[in-house]
Order: sequence, then C-alpha cells, then structure tokens
Amino acid sequence: MENNLFISILICCYNSEKYISDTLDSVLIQKYSNYEIVIVDDGSEDNTKNIIEKKLLNKEYIYKFQKNKGLSESRNLGLSLCNSNYIFILDHDDIMDKNRLENQVKEIINNKGYSVYFGNSYLGLDNQMNKYELIKSKSKFDINIKEINNILIDEYLLMYGCFIASSTVVINKSKLSKYFFNEKFNYVTDYDFFIEQSTKNKFFKSNNIYASWRINDNQISSKNIKKNLIENIQVYNKYFKKNKKYILNFVILKNYIKIHLKNFIYIFIKK
Repeated sequence: MENNLFISILICCYNSEKYISDTLDSVLIQKYSNYEIVIVDDGSEDNTKNIIEKKLLNKEYIYKFQKNKGLSESRNLGLSLCNSNYIFILDHDDIMDKNRLENQVKEIINNKGYSVYFGNSYLGLDNQMNKYELIKSKSKFDINIKEINNILIDEYLLMYGCFIASSTVVINKSKLSKYFFNEKFNYVTDYDFFIEQSTKNKFFKSNNIYASWRINDNQISSKNIKKNLIENIQVYNKYFKKNKKYILNFVILKNYIKIHLKNFIYIFIKK
C-alpha cells in the first residue's frame, strides 16, 4: 500500500558509545514500522558495536564496519546498502522526533517527484531554539516561505549557510543525480551535497520539526572549527568556478568574505 511505503533509515557512526543508544531508541519508538535500519560504522574503537547489537537484538538490521574513512565515504557506502529508494538520514548523535517517520512519509506521498525532502530541527535537546528561527534571527532570511519548494535553492544555501539539518533529510535515490557525497570533504560534506543536488533537482521543505540536534564537545573543538572554516571556503571556491552567477550575488560574496574573516581572526587569535 502506498501509505505503507518501505523506507531505509541510514545511520553513520564513529565512536558513538555516548549517543547511539538514545539515537536508536528514537527510531524504535516510532509508530511507523515499515523500515529497515542501515548502520555504517566508520571504524569505531569504543563500545559502539556492542551497544548496537544489544539495542537491536530482536530487530533485523544491516551493519557494515569499515576502517575509518570519514563521513563522506560512510554516506556513500550506506546509500549503496539501502534497499529502499527513500533514505532517511539520522546522524549518530541526534534524536529523531517521535512522529518523524509517519509524518514525513505522508509528505513524500503527497509531494512526489522531489529528490530531497527536509524539515526543521531543534538545536540542542532542550527543544528551545530551532534551526529555522536561528537562520531568521541571524540573517533575516525567512525560510518558512512556501516558495522555496518551487525553486532551486543552491543560491539560498550559499547566501545563508546550511539551513538544512541532516537528520531531517530524506534522499530519493531514484531521483539522485550521479553526484554522491564528495569524499574530498569531511566537515561540510552534507552542505556540499545539498548545494550540488539543488543545482539539478527539486527539494521539498517542510516546516515540521523532525529531529533534535545534539551539540557535543567534538563538534565545537578548536581543531574542528578550523577545518570546518577551511572546507567552507573550499566549497565557495568550487561553486564560484562552476557558475559566475554565484560570485555576482552580493549576499553570497558577503558571506564568503565573512567566512574568510572568521578564519583569519581564528588563526590570529590562536597564534
């Protein structure tokens, strides 16, 4: 039946023993049940595998362990392992909203033909601030506008940063262009993927909140901030070379300069 669409839930993890139990619990409490769980373990050296085995003891799932290669290669491997065209991304340390699967499947059925579906996400587990509110407060860009579903959003992503929360994303593999996740990037691989896909395919945006994004110490470490800034600059350079329309967009150029300044200040302060 159409309203019982078979879907895949893809979780890529690495040294996730602190978070993976809660993440899996958020899947197991879903009312919607016609899914498979696909887990790519990117070389965990802690207790991640044992926790997964205990948590999913009575559940069929696909588990693939690989030597540590980074998120991009893990995502690409996961896409190849999924048996459904509709792949629900869930980061290993995030929490899925209790009604995500049921509500997002309804959106997919009622809005066919999109390559990527996404929704809103809480920032942190206290459910106080969400990603759309943060983007609007920082840039005055109102992502709640309905028109975004009817246009290519590559320029919006470059103008206002990555307003798409990975753990709310559904990839329609049948509509995916040949470009998958760029294995050159480790920190902005999702951001680059969204921009690349939105230059070719249609995205569907929902105002529903589908996840809570957990902020952990590793995400805000000085090492990761520096690498994230460098990869962001590389993303902009990539798309400036691909199409002159981006560099001629004042807001995009301003955002690019702002990232360069942040990188310069960060390097200067850390000296």
